[in-house]
Amino acid sequence: MEENNEKIEEPKKFNVGNYISKVDVFREKMEKFKPDFLVDQVLPSNTVDMLAAEPKAKKSFLAISMAGAIASGKPWLDVFPTKRVPVLYLNLEIAPAYFMEMVNKTLGYDYSGDLYIAHNNFMNPFRFMISTNKISRNTGDEWISGIRNNKINDEAYKGIIQFKKEVPNLGLLIIDSFRRSTTASENSSDEVSSYFDAINGIKAYYGNLTVLIIHHSTKESSQSPRESNPMKAVRGSGDILASIDNLYTLTPQRKSSAVGRELLTLRTDYGRIKLKRGLGYAEGIDISVYDYKENDGKERLGFHFVGAAYEGTSKTEKAKNKILELLELENGPIAYNVLIASTKGSAGVSEGTCKTALNNLLEVGKIMKNKKGDYEVVKEE
Repeated sequence: MEENNEKIEEPKKFNVGNYISKVDVFREKMEKFKPDFLVDQVLPSNTVDMLAAEPKAKKSFLAISMAGAIASGKPWLDVFPTKRVPVLYLNLEIAPAYFMEMVNKTLGYDYSGDLYIAHNNFMNPFRFMISTNKISRNTGDEWISGIRNNKINDEAYKGIIQFKKEVPNLGLLIIDSFRRSTTASENSSDEVSSYFDAINGIKAYYGNLTVLIIHHSTKESSQSPRESNPMKAVRGSGDILASIDNLYTLTPQRKSSAVGRELLTLRTDYGRIKLKRGLGYAEGIDISVYDYKENDGKERLGFHFVGAAYEGTSKTEKAKNKILELLELENGPIAYNVLIASTKGSAGVSEGTCKTALNNLLEVGKIMKNKKGDYEVVKEE
């Protein structure tokens, strides 16, 4: 790596006005940080988030699919609009050749979006880039000094500065994985806090950056994900959850009837994001994953949006949500038999429950039956 002679300035003189504001002044200052999304309804901008799952749950594949959509500006899962920004994927876990195969299978062999990949080897400065030494908390607004104080190793520090010059508008940094990006003990609250101080230093240095960190879930959450305590969903100190904005858990669910397909549920157990679908807010989304071959015989891995994942609702409410969701996605009328069959299969409810839900939606005027006998959503004026 080329020598970088970037000058590290001393922190500016303390000014209380930089840190304490009356509410109307604070509101004006924060206007430029108004939340938006890199993936609509799913991944917000300017946050530090975590994706946790058990080993071999396809969390890296899912992160690649999301990174590829954002870096090219294409809808994720062909459903959720994305904001196009450059993405840096720190692959610190997987052998480079195999990781490239994962990218090819997930994004296609001709993909060429603004996706940058850090290769996994022991000489890469981003591997174990954050040390566990005690730090002095950053109290100034000179973020280069802040990053330096938070114990990012010198080579990684130089790399961050150099990469920002080449790609100043980086919008998403994916770290795969937490364990390979630091020597910190995941069970030490002090070392975990130091790690996230450094991550927030990088985030603030870039300005408007989302950081998504991939980590392992606990055995408890993998075995009983629907009943598990979100505070115990990830391995390590409770300071991990205290330091992130949103936790995404990826859980393999029941096998579908189609050969080569499996169902994953991506949920937000901890955080601010609730997916808006149907009648209300869902806990997450169900995603079908399947293998297929292109016309040239090359293997691909497909991700397909199945629907919203609802928790804590009755079977009738689930069916009502699913009916509305199917009609919204179709953006047009659906025949009675098709609507009942689709709702029954994807919501996991009986045919009688589907009929009750359909009648309830008709009664409250959410849907209507057209002259052909098909059903469609009532458009709000």
